[in-house]
Amino acid sequence: MSRAEGLRLARILYLNGDAMLANAIARSLIAADPGDVEALLLMSASEEAMGNAQAALIYGRQAWEAAERAARPASLRYEIARQTAHAALSGQRNLTAQYWLQQSINVAPSPNQAAQSQQDLDITRQNSPLKATLSFQIIPTTNINGGSVTDLFLVDDVVIGGLSGWSEAQPGVIATANLDLLYALPGSGRDRFGISLTETLPKLAPWAARENPDLDDADLQSQSAVLRFEHDLLLPVIKNSARLTLSASQSWTDGAPAGPGLRSQLEVSVLDTEQTAILLTTKAERQWSEGQGGITDGISAQLDATRRLDGVAATLQMGLGATLLRSEWVNTTYDSYTISLGWVPDAPLGSVNWSVLVTGGAKHFGRYQPIGGGIDATNGRDDTSLGISLNLRTEEAEIFGLTPYVTLSQQASWSNISRNATLTGSVTLGLSRSF
Repeated sequence: MSRAEGLRLARILYLNGDAMLANAIARSLIAADPGDVEALLLMSASEEAMGNAQAALIYGRQAWEAAERAARPASLRYEIARQTAHAALSGQRNLTAQYWLQQSINVAPSPNQAAQSQQDLDITRQNSPLKATLSFQIIPTTNINGGSVTDLFLVDDVVIGGLSGWSEAQPGVIATANLDLLYALPGSGRDRFGISLTETLPKLAPWAARENPDLDDADLQSQSAVLRFEHDLLLPVIKNSARLTLSASQSWTDGAPAGPGLRSQLEVSVLDTEQTAILLTTKAERQWSEGQGGITDGISAQLDATRRLDGVAATLQMGLGATLLRSEWVNTTYDSYTISLGWVPDAPLGSVNWSVLVTGGAKHFGRYQPIGGGIDATNGRDDTSLGISLNLRTEEAEIFGLTPYVTLSQQASWSNISRNATLTGSVTLGLSRSF
């Protein structure tokens, strides 16, 4: 019996319910050629049918790797990915199944097949008690420290002295990594427990380091850990869905504790239709600082809206926000306001989805001490800011199993205290994956 005849017979046996004999034939074919893609795929399917989900998953992975090495057609790799996902689900390995469904979307030979896998992926994610998001970012920027664009220290146009070191904008690269885990607690599915870990590592550009030998970019390194509890609820009066989040955090700067924090957050879906969605988010927070500032209390409100524009095949995004911070130190006591406007077209640029976001803001300090020693600026401090960013993301490419994206941004701020007048250009090169 030739290989083709053996495969044909094994498939017929498998489809007729004789997984054991189909498995035996496939095993013989693999013994003759360990890289036989079709035989490995049949082994995966027959092992699953016999109740061996772990073995089915292993053979599915081997079939995928063999198909990649042999540059087999996308249609075959799509079939392998879906079979491997099915095997993972049979073994109750939900996150693994999500990974293979995403692989099937990446290689789907037609839009309908991609849509089918996307639908299956959405259902799998909804049924998964554990959700994970992993992201990495490399950000070349003209201003890693939020420093001033001038070397003069001015307060209300009065020259006080000069700025140097970290007070001035320094170029470099910022690397960040974030892992977010969210676990749905057994029961109604309305309660979740989560943890988020973030690491930020700025690095001075070599020429900036040579010009500023006294600067140590480790001073800007930071880490944070956040524990949170989420509870979905239905507000009895307005009959709208809402989510309450309680969180506790700890942050570190240059390896030293910067202080813990507590936050409560309530998100209310004010409106949710096919054309329009409005979300109101309110927060109350307390931070304990190990350095200047002591205890800082803050409250904020944010209104975000999206409007579907069928006539131009795009979605319009709008946002309004306000934050009030009160502290034992005047320099961390202020009111701030933000506004944003975004444009998300349906049509990609080639295979790249894109969007544009414009932001504006204002910040007011009734009192401000620019040089310490209890000396206040006569008019306090007032900042305004403006920013624009272009976001690019492709769902077809992968790097190390992660989806790449790029954000180009330009941010500027103006202030009556020159130390806070900044200009930052940056390019964010990111990788992310949700499981």
